[in-house]
Formats: sequence, C-alpha cells, structure tokens
Amino acid sequence: MRAVLGGDKKIIDQLLKAGANVHQADANGWTALICAAAGDVSIVKKLIEANLDINHAAKDGMTALKRASASGHTALVELLDAGASGQRAAGEIE
Repeated sequence: MRAVLGGDKKIIDQLLKAGANVHQADANGWTALICAAAGDVSIVKKLIEANLDINHAAKDGMTALKRASASGHTALVELLDAGASGQRAAGEIE
C-alpha cells in the first residue's frame, strides 16, 4: 500500500510481477485500490488488471468507487464503474 500511496509505479510493477497480494487490507479494511482511487488512473488500471474485487468495502463502508467520486475523479469513477459492471457480468461478484 505504501507504494500506491507514494505513487511509485516502478515499485508497484515489481510487486505485482512478484505476486504481491492485491487483496491485502489494512486494519480498517482499506486496500491498495481504495487508496489509489483518489489519484492516478494508471495505478488504478494496474490494480484492476490484477483481478481484485473492485467492490471491496472497508470497515467504514468506503469503496474505491466511493473514494474516486468523493475526490472528484470522473475518469476513475468511470473506470471503476465499468470494471465493477464487468465483474458482475462475469459472475465474479454479486
């Protein structure tokens, strides 16, 4: 998560290639995707491509889509909404 918060794309790529657990959450249930959803579109795309649950909700109810929306990132909202719709259609999420 530290690499995501720091926007370090090189480290993120290395971690993903090494098989880092993209589902890992902190004590509050926040995942790297939720953290990334307030910022860089390319980082969010990388995380989505890692086949994580786009609709994961933290303990406070925060999701990546909610965070992108609250941050005013229209492009991220559209990306996350499309990804979530694709996961539902594929039967990966309810």
